[in-house]
Amino acid sequence: MTVATRPTPACVAAAGVFCNPLLEEPLPSAATGAQRQARTILAGRATETCGNCALFSTCLYDAVVSHDVYGFVAGTTVRQRQEIRAELESIAQRLGCSLSTVKRHLRRARNGEFAPRQESVPPTVEAVLDVYDSVVRSSRRRAA
Repeated sequence: MTVATRPTPACVAAAGVFCNPLLEEPLPSAATGAQRQARTILAGRATETCGNCALFSTCLYDAVVSHDVYGFVAGTTVRQRQEIRAELESIAQRLGCSLSTVKRHLRRARNGEFAPRQESVPPTVEAVLDVYDSVVRSSRRRAA
């Protein structure tokens, strides 16, 4: 029997970067310039590591959709993931659907599960005439 091996996340090899307390929590307002500079360097290394990881999209998706994780994950901070979730909520509201529907479609797209596009069938002449009557009549009533 063959055992499938999963790719190792890049962050495992760079544990010294990802497990650094400077990345785990937001810096306090009283942080020194040296701490801010060290965090910027660590965040840059972490972002580069995540961007080159074979598991990036899965990790990001799970961090945004499935789990509310803390710290620096998939090249994002806690605040950035909150902004991504808020944007997803906004998309759902604009589409008039639930967030779970948006997530489901994103998951299907990520997994390559695209629903076949149905061919567009043009309306019948009768349908066009019916809609025309409805539109023109309402326009005439408003104009009168």
